[in-house]
Amino acid sequence: NSGRDTPDVKQAAQSAADELLAQIEARPELKDLAKNPLLLTMIVTFHRRFPGAELPKRRVELYQEICRLQLKDRPGARKLETLLLECGAQVILQMLALDMMQKKEERVERRDLVGRLAGYLTVQGETVDATEFLDQVVQVSELLIEQEDEYEFAHLSFQEYLAARELFDHKREQEIIDRLAIPEWKPMILMYVGLLKNPSSLIRSMVDRGLTDLAAACLHETTKQIEPNLVKELAQLT
Repeated sequence: NSGRDTPDVKQAAQSAADELLAQIEARPELKDLAKNPLLLTMIVTFHRRFPGAELPKRRVELYQEICRLQLKDRPGARKLETLLLECGAQVILQMLALDMMQKKEERVERRDLVGRLAGYLTVQGETVDATEFLDQVVQVSELLIEQEDEYEFAHLSFQEYLAARELFDHKREQEIIDRLAIPEWKPMILMYVGLLKNPSSLIRSMVDRGLTDLAAACLHETTKQIEPNLVKELAQLT
């Protein structure tokens, strides 16, 4: 508001804050994210960019919008000359996230990370410098943060979302099926299910393996119509 500190500005700010707080209080997944100051800032930034809009109902949509905001809209709005707008930054981060999930990592040492990023960039046909790319992801997007010469995603859920997105984009569902019983993969599997247009076959795979709790959680995660017989069977098992 150009530095204006008038009653109408204060009232508008208070109204927007109250409306956002009400949304966060009403949704457990948002309350969990809001505990992290950086993620709370991202949520506030998203809400401010779309005043009066309700935050996305589904988690995958929220993460999708935040990634777009941080990797494209934010640097664009600030008129920054950044590599993030020149290359497929999210694609590179998706490859990193899946690699870390497969290696059961939450942090990666800088030298190792630069080497991995260089490999991903080469695969994508990009010629940008991996070190510069890493620094700009940290400084501009804030989706990666530095912790004593190691790097991690701003929240583990971003790593899970981006890994799920990588598998979804390349139709690698078998890798999900092979890991259905691994507890650490459950949050990522829920993200993946949220991306599917029809998750019935994947949920059927869970039921057939006796993973009824996971199947029920996936049923709750999706808004897509599931085969009625599968829903009925699952209801009888849980």
